[in-house]
Amino acid sequence: MEDHTSLVLIQVPYRFKVSPHSSMLFKKSITKEILVLVFILCILSIVEIYLSFSDSANIPSIVQTINRYSQKVRFIFPKSFDEDRFSEFKYKVSGSTYYRFNGSQFPDIIFKTAKEEDFHQHDISVYHSNLNINEDNKKCPELYRETHGVFVDEAKVIDLDMIKVMRSFMKDLPNSEYYQEIAPFFIDHLEDQFANGDELQIPEYWFQLAGSSVWLEEYGVHFMIRRVIYCPTAKRNAPSISLTYAQIFDESWNELEETSLIIPDDTGMSDHDFVKFPKFLPVPFYHDVDTLNNRYYGPEDPRITIYKNKFGHYEPLIIFNAYHRKFEKFDDDEDHTNNIEAKFYRSMWVCFPFKFQRGKFNTDGNIDEMYGSTVYSKIEELRIKDRPRQEKQKNWTPFLSYNEQVQNREDTFNRYLYFIYRWANLEVLRCDVVSGVCDFEYRLYPTLLPSTPVGELRGGTALLSINELMIKSGIDIKYYLPPEREVWLGFARAHIDNCGCGPVMYRPNLVLIVKDKIKKKDSETEFDVVYKISHVSSSISFDIDVFGWNLWQPHMVCSGNNILIPNGISSWVINQDVHTNDKIVDYLTLTVSVSDYNVERINIKNLLAEVVQFDGVFLGGDKLPYIPKSTKPSQQIGYNNDNVECAISNSKDFCKVYGLEHPGNH
Repeated sequence: MEDHTSLVLIQVPYRFKVSPHSSMLFKKSITKEILVLVFILCILSIVEIYLSFSDSANIPSIVQTINRYSQKVRFIFPKSFDEDRFSEFKYKVSGSTYYRFNGSQFPDIIFKTAKEEDFHQHDISVYHSNLNINEDNKKCPELYRETHGVFVDEAKVIDLDMIKVMRSFMKDLPNSEYYQEIAPFFIDHLEDQFANGDELQIPEYWFQLAGSSVWLEEYGVHFMIRRVIYCPTAKRNAPSISLTYAQIFDESWNELEETSLIIPDDTGMSDHDFVKFPKFLPVPFYHDVDTLNNRYYGPEDPRITIYKNKFGHYEPLIIFNAYHRKFEKFDDDEDHTNNIEAKFYRSMWVCFPFKFQRGKFNTDGNIDEMYGSTVYSKIEELRIKDRPRQEKQKNWTPFLSYNEQVQNREDTFNRYLYFIYRWANLEVLRCDVVSGVCDFEYRLYPTLLPSTPVGELRGGTALLSINELMIKSGIDIKYYLPPEREVWLGFARAHIDNCGCGPVMYRPNLVLIVKDKIKKKDSETEFDVVYKISHVSSSISFDIDVFGWNLWQPHMVCSGNNILIPNGISSWVINQDVHTNDKIVDYLTLTVSVSDYNVERINIKNLLAEVVQFDGVFLGGDKLPYIPKSTKPSQQIGYNNDNVECAISNSKDFCKVYGLEHPGNH
C-alpha cells in the first residue's frame, strides 16, 4: 500500500476473528447455551468499541493506519491537531513513536545556538534606485553603496547519500505505482549495479542539481526538496530524467528518516492523510522512455515557498518547469478540416505536495488507462492570459503578498501567487493558484515584445515579504514602512557568459522589490500598482569555495561552468535587542548549489538590520522614502533598468577578477 493512502476505518480487533476451519469444529461441539453466551459477549464487546470511539468518530481511521506502520516509522502531528484527539492516539495506539512540535520555539533555538565567533563580516555591493542616470554606466558609482554590517558563517554541505537513496527506492518499488512508472528509465542499470556489487558506481550516474527548503512551523521541521537526475552516460549535463526528492529535518538539520507527517486532507474535513519521508515525490510528468534524444523529462529547477490554503493551513508549494504534451487542432489547408496533432511545451507548474490527484491528463494531454488510477501530487499548469503557450517558459521568481492576504476579508488565504517574469524591463505576473491563469499586474514597458530576451539577471530564490516577517515577529511596521507599501527580499542569479572564468559564471544577486499603490484619478477606492527594483547587488561570493565543473579536476575552477546558484531562503528569524535601543538582529539561512553537485546552507546575520537602513524604501533613513505619484516610468525616479545594468556590469567585473585570481585553472 502506498504511503499517500487515505486513512480508513479501524479493523475489527484480532481477538474477534475466527478462522473457517475452527468455526466448523466449533459448531459441531458447542452447546446451545454456550452459543448464546458467546453471542452476548460479542454484543457487549461491540458496544464497548462503539462507546470508546463515539466521541471522536474519525480517530479509528488514523489509529488503524498508524498501527499498521507503527513498527516502521515515526509520526509527527501538527501543533494545531486537536488536543483531545491527540490524547486519544496516545491511549489507543501501541508501539508507536509520535510527536507534536511547537514550531514557535524555532526562533529561540536559532538565537541561542548562533555563536558570534562563527561569523565574519561580508560586504555586499548594492545599487539603489534613488536617482535616474539614464542608462549611463559611467554614472553607476552614483547609485553605489556597500553594506558593512552583514556577517556570514561557513557554508555547510547538506549531504545526500545517493546509494542509500536508490537502495530505498528498490525497497519501496514493489509497493509504489509511481516508482514502477519511472523505473524503466534506469531499472536495468540499477539492478545490475546492486546485483554485481557495483553500488559505488551509483553516484557516477545520479546527481543532485539543486535543493531548497522551508520551515514548517506547524510541524517543527525543515521541508527540503532536491532536483535529482539520472544520467545514463555519466555526464551530469545530459540527464534522461529529473525527479523531485523530498526530505524533512529537525531544527538542527538532522534528517528525520522513516518519518511521516500527519496532514489535513484537501477537503477541509477533519480526516487526515499522512506523507512519509524521505521519498521521491510523485510529481506527474509526460514521458516516453523510447524517445530520449533531446528530451528532458521530469520537473526541473524546483523552488519552494509556503502558502496559506483556504482552510487556514500553511503548506509547502513547489514551483517548477516541465516538458509536457498537448493535443491541439490545426487546419491542413487542403480539405479545411480540423485535425489533431501532438505539440510539446516546457511550461511552468505549481505542485501541492500535501494534495493529490488521480491520473495525469494535465501533463499527457489524454486519458491513459495505464496511469488513470495512480495517485500523484496535485499540480497545475500556469498559463498567461491572452497569450498562446510559449514553447519554453522557465526562471519565474515566485513570491506571495502578505498585505493582500490580510486586507482581503473574504479570502484570508493566498489565492494568488506572484512571479517576477523579467528582472530587466521589470514584469510581474499574478497567478490564480486554483485555476493556474496568470495575468500581468505590472509591466515597466507595456509594449515590450514577448520574444525580448530576459537578460542576464533571472530566476533565483523565492522572495520573502519583509512586511510579513516584521509583523509576525511583533515589530510595529508603521515605524519602518509607509502605508500600503510592501517590500520583498530575495536572491536572483546572474548568468554571465564568457566573462573571464569558464563559458558561464553564475552567482547570487541580492534584490529588493517594492510595491506601491497609486490612487486613480477621481476615485478614493481604486488604485493602480507599481513595482520597482529598489536595490540590486553585484555578484555575491559569500566566501564559498566553488570547485571546478569537472569533478575529477576540482581545482580547475574556470575550466568549465563556474556555478554558485541561490536556491531558496530556508528560514529568516528576527528579534529586537532591547539592550541596544531595539536594534534589529536577524538570521537568514540560504541554500545554494555549488557546481551543480553540492547543496550547501549558509547563515547570514543582520541582513535585515542592514536593509532597513537603505534610503528610499524605509522610514528612518537619511532620506525620506520615495513615494511614486504616477504610473508612467518617465515621470518617476528609479522606474527603469539603471541599477540592474550597473549590477550586471559590476558582476562582469567580479567574474573577470575571479578569473585573474585563479590563473592556470582555465
